Amino acid sequence: MGVAVALVPLMDVVLVLVAFIILTAPYPGRMWEGLELRDVPESELRGDVSPTVFVTAEGVIFHNGRHVNEEGLRFVLKLAADSGRNPVMVMSVEKGLPYGQLAAVLRLAREEGIRRVALALEAPEEMP
Repeated sequence: MGVAVALVPLMDVVLVLVAFIILTAPYPGRMWEGLELRDVPESELRGDVSPTVFVTAEGVIFHNGRHVNEEGLRFVLKLAADSGRNPVMVMSVEKGLPYGQLAAVLRLAREEGIRRVALALEAPEEMP
């Protein structure tokens, strides 16, 4: 007498699992919902109000061309945010910077009150 395996219940369970995974998996388009991309007018990027941040691939941070540590960056971003002018932080990064370090700088800016960030497509010329 042979043993028979009932495949119908197994297939039902697999089908339910597949449907659950498909319905709960994050949809790539949802990540960008609510993100408004627009050009920032040159008039809003004044050097006295808008901090410029450059991060090298090694994670070295420069603010307006000068090397700063995390606490120094916190200080200048807090000053800019407290100016009452709703500054735009202009940020550029060197190729090869790990995404986690970029996210850490953006989180730091948000914690210090910076609400608008412009991403520069080219690194400033005076940077190393």
